[in-house]
Amino acid sequence: MLVTVPFVLIAIWETDKRKYIHGLAARSVHYFHRPGPILHDTGFLILPELGQERAYVSESVFTFVFLSFVLWTFHPFIFKSKKIYTVLIWCRVLAFLVVSGNLYSVSQ
Repeated sequence: MLVTVPFVLIAIWETDKRKYIHGLAARSVHYFHRPGPILHDTGFLILPELGQERAYVSESVFTFVFLSFVLWTFHPFIFKSKKIYTVLIWCRVLAFLVVSGNLYSVSQ
């Protein structure tokens, strides 16, 4: 226990240094930024922004896709025709979420 405390403190210090450097870089980029012309995207030309009054459409589509994925991963328990390992799918999903969260926290 006594030996691991300095290592934990060093890890916290390293993380705080990264956050400090990231904050300095973000503030300096924000300070030196000069707005330029708006870049147009083909996706926004095809499908324009929905706006706040139709935000429910985006939420509904996301909910439908997410629930469809959840139900699809459990279909091998209902239909025995295909052999898909639900545990492996969810392990990969959770591993992806953990890696994404770690990368996010390191970059902050």
